[in-house]
Amino acid sequence: MTENETRIRELLEEILESDLSPEVVCADDIDLLPVIRSRLQQIRRVGQEIDDLFPSRASTKCDEQAIPPIDIRLPSIERR
Repeated sequence: MTENETRIRELLEEILESDLSPEVVCADDIDLLPVIRSRLQQIRRVGQEIDDLFPSRASTKCDEQAIPPIDIRLPSIERR
């Protein structure tokens, strides 16, 4: 991994952990700002795709009454 790549990862981690803007985090590495913005956009896009595929239970619109109760009795089949 190149030195720039390592620094890019560090900056991205700082942004994601602190909720600081890319401009603030990249103040000392302004030349990396376009790359950071692009990668951050990719990370957020992937995160949204994951959220769309696997929504949290709180965000699902599942009606609790639509789920059948667990103690449903299945019909029995008699042997001859």
